[in-house]
Amino acid sequence: MYPATGEGGIRGLPPTAIAVLALQALKLLLAWQLPLFGDEAFYWLESRHPAPAYDDVPGLTPWLIALSTALLGDAAMAIRLPGLLMSWATLWLLYRVAVREAGPETGWRVLLLASLPPMMGLSGVMMLPDVGINLAVLLCLYGAGLALRGDRFGPLWLAGGLLLGTLAHYRFVLPLAAAALAVLALPGLRGLLHGRVLASACLGLALGLAPVLWQMLAGDGQTLRFQFAERHAFDFQPHLLADPLLQAVVVSPLLYALLLWAGWRSRRATPTVAVFGAWGIALLVLIWLIGPWADSQRSRLHWPAPAYLALALPLGLAWTSLGARLRAWTLGLGALVCTLGAVYLTVVSFAASSLAGSRLYPDNFVGAGELAAALAPRLEQLPPGAPLAVDHFLLAAQLEQRYAAEGSPRPVFVLDHPHNFKHGRQRELSRMGRDARALDAVGASDGLVVIEPAALTLRDRPAWLWTFCLRHPHARWSDELWSDRGDQRLALFRLQAGTPGRCEPPVVGYIDLVEGARVRPGQTIGGWAIAGGSGVSGLRLRVSGAAPSVPEWPMSLPSLAGILGETGDPSMPDVGWQLRLPDSLPHGRFWLQLEARTDSRDWHPVIATPVERSD
Repeated sequence: MYPATGEGGIRGLPPTAIAVLALQALKLLLAWQLPLFGDEAFYWLESRHPAPAYDDVPGLTPWLIALSTALLGDAAMAIRLPGLLMSWATLWLLYRVAVREAGPETGWRVLLLASLPPMMGLSGVMMLPDVGINLAVLLCLYGAGLALRGDRFGPLWLAGGLLLGTLAHYRFVLPLAAAALAVLALPGLRGLLHGRVLASACLGLALGLAPVLWQMLAGDGQTLRFQFAERHAFDFQPHLLADPLLQAVVVSPLLYALLLWAGWRSRRATPTVAVFGAWGIALLVLIWLIGPWADSQRSRLHWPAPAYLALALPLGLAWTSLGARLRAWTLGLGALVCTLGAVYLTVVSFAASSLAGSRLYPDNFVGAGELAAALAPRLEQLPPGAPLAVDHFLLAAQLEQRYAAEGSPRPVFVLDHPHNFKHGRQRELSRMGRDARALDAVGASDGLVVIEPAALTLRDRPAWLWTFCLRHPHARWSDELWSDRGDQRLALFRLQAGTPGRCEPPVVGYIDLVEGARVRPGQTIGGWAIAGGSGVSGLRLRVSGAAPSVPEWPMSLPSLAGILGETGDPSMPDVGWQLRLPDSLPHGRFWLQLEARTDSRDWHPVIATPVERSD
């Protein structure tokens, strides 16, 4: 242990060390309690089907999960343990670099600054490829700094980082491009272009790229097309120019500005600090430049996280040159942002239903446990060998992982859903024998299908549900699971070949109010409701659990058909409704719930939205 140096401490540890260690304890608790994220579950599913690489990620994440679960079982904590260990290895290496530069007190300070951005402070709670990217980046920067000092082991550290990074994610191309920019922009880094360093770098890249290239060749380049072409718009999106501002909010404005300042200031520092600073700035600039043309369908908040990790080193070294008030505000705001992230994951772990009706609802975390419990008695009624299928890959992986963790493994098949193609998982599902073709090959006369309507955007939902019925005309609605005010809505269908009748998809409804909208007594609101097959036979709106009100319905919406496409509803375009809200609206926040019935189903909830009364 290192003694405190004038800042106080507990048992010889400075307050910065206590804060960092407390955060690691919190990460361990969250990793233990947090439900599996959908992508984590899919990486687990891939780990059960070994391959040199996969369409969505290279091999590192599934390989490590396979190793951990082979030793510890299929529980969520076993899946996440490799990520936690890599996150701690990253912090340990960063600490060693900082200690070598300025001593142990600075080492703890650098770790604290690196942990304040939530995407870094909570890194390792989930087993995602970003954890491997962070460790790989630090290995590369550490090796580059040693190489510039003439250390003969520097090129080996660099090669190891490049090997790890290329196995972690296809997005590692961004750190590589940032490294090239940093070397070109800063003459002091040209020493990295010497033969021994370049040879080691090429060796690391070659070893890491070998399984990736094998995967690409085996798939006729599909992986390459998806990762670097199909998932990116390549059309200028002006609103994405605001990404740096969003990053500043997520990191906290003062810390974001100081990280940039420290990176710029580090160009005249020691070789190691200069490498960290130049590369961190280069990665941020690169992301700013390509951002308006890159993938905007998925979150990119985590892309710059390795830059904050690198820039924490020069900021930690320059920390004492800042004013006391500036330091206090920076730490305070940064701690607040990190705390908010931790609080959110804590709420997801213990009270996810409290977020129902908000944009913060964690739909990618919840639902699998409740679904598995609800399916248990229904699966017992099926004949032996009857298949279970769901509509998209995330739900399938979460469900199959839960069965495996409970000691009753069973395959979960996946329909041809737009999500599977959008996220580059369709070919992997086919390779694993989990796609719709594999379901058809089972040839069972009975089975169960689970559909999550909200997995698609409202615009795409009715058409896909109708397509499902066209492809599976013998599917019969069985039941619907409705929880968390409809944020979890799952429709259950029985697949019974040769049965009479026709498949009817779930009703899709819309209330023309944004979440959290303010409404007033007597206000007229509207929306629509669609049901493929027989159409909707009745509508009503329930205000905060009170007796339902009958809206004016049906109303013609001629433009809706052009927006939604073929929905199978015979009443189109006469599917609109409107209702004058009662004069006795509840005060504060309450819920509006649209309910419907069809020829084959009695009254049931379709959609709910939270609103507030305004007077």
